[in-house]
Amino acid sequence: MKKISARMTRQPLAVLLLVAVLVGAGSGVGYAATRHPAVQSRATAKPAALVWHNLHLLNGATSSGSSNHAISKNPGNPQYAVSSQGVVYLAGGIVGPSNSSLPAFNLPVGARPGFYDCFTIYSFDSSYNQQVGALHIYANGDGEFQGAGASVFDSLSGVSFVIGH
Repeated sequence: MKKISARMTRQPLAVLLLVAVLVGAGSGVGYAATRHPAVQSRATAKPAALVWHNLHLLNGATSSGSSNHAISKNPGNPQYAVSSQGVVYLAGGIVGPSNSSLPAFNLPVGARPGFYDCFTIYSFDSSYNQQVGALHIYANGDGEFQGAGASVFDSLSGVSFVIGH
């Protein structure tokens, strides 16, 4: 009797697997799975639009849009938005208070982290050179800037955190 090669025994298995895949795809199982109402509603659901609110500025801090300085592109008024998933987004620019140990803004209850958090931001010093700064946000909602540009210009762009975390 002839010895059956391993290649010959694997071929029928591969053919059988290929036929099963083709029959399953043509049977409508894949079509039905993508047309189920739950799958369709998730695929077409759009996230809720963010609603932006002006930040409550403190201690003489002002919007970079209302100040007269040499920033070529104004990032807009300092604002916050809260997503339906509980993520807080900050945007805009602030000319901080002259005393950088005082808070520049306060976030309302419902838009605060649950603890102290620190973020790297960009700012400009008094010669309008870009600098790396820090934004400290405390559990009580106070936001303080630190760095060479703390009282000249601070950007909130890219700052986000989860409420209470």
